[in-house]
Amino acid sequence: ICSNFAHIINSSGICNFSYICLPDVNIIAEYMSAVTGWNVTTDELLKTGERIGNLRQAYNIREGLNPLQYKVPDRLLGRPPQQEGPLSGVTVDMDTMVKEYLATMDWDTKAAKPSKMKLLELGLENVAKELWPQE
Repeated sequence: ICSNFAHIINSSGICNFSYICLPDVNIIAEYMSAVTGWNVTTDELLKTGERIGNLRQAYNIREGLNPLQYKVPDRLLGRPPQQEGPLSGVTVDMDTMVKEYLATMDWDTKAAKPSKMKLLELGLENVAKELWPQE
């Protein structure tokens, strides 16, 4: 949900700093309705954010970028763990986090490619045909 909502904020022109100060996320739907003249709901915006995320991912896959090949520095993951402070002894289980994220997004675990079913569910038939031409 946060990822999908972030895509909406990033694509809308709303300042990230001011949006986090809003008392309620539904205000974004009101804002978008006022700006576009369309009556949109928060749920519709989240679905749009999901479309944006999958389109971005499909584009990256098409261009040969596999985010699973990116390397996060060990220090950010707590390898080795801090010896003192609030994060002492903490190590981030990046493998589990990535697997759970991919499963939640319905993306392939080897290339992070959006599934054909997910793309079709989001109304992205042309993208599904390009990413999954054999099926």
